[in-house]
Amino acid sequence: MANPQKGEVSFEALGKTFTMRLGTNARALVEGKTGVSWTSLMKRPEEEWRERDAIIIMWAGLYQHHKLTEEEVGDLIDEVGSEEVSMLLLKAFGIANPPEAAKGTARPPRRRRRSGTGTA
Repeated sequence: MANPQKGEVSFEALGKTFTMRLGTNARALVEGKTGVSWTSLMKRPEEEWRERDAIIIMWAGLYQHHKLTEEEVGDLIDEVGSEEVSMLLLKAFGIANPPEAAKGTARPPRRRRRSGTGTA
């Protein structure tokens, strides 16, 4: 079962539950396979996306839990359907790249000093 607190997304296919996570290790796998930084890939215009990109991203996201081959992931995409895969990837991207972080505005809350004590 997926743990959204860890950035995981789950889905059912082929009689199994699959868990995908686009964490640091998955993003590094994508960068290694594509030769493109994760940030550059996420900024790529929609018309420049290739089928291979979807396979690699999904493969990397599934790798931690399932160790599938890229070919198996391509077959899984065919089984699930491109619309559902698009929704899963968008959900995973949203978890992996929250809007605040993407804008560079995500910051930990600031601790306030108590007046007169000199401590936080």
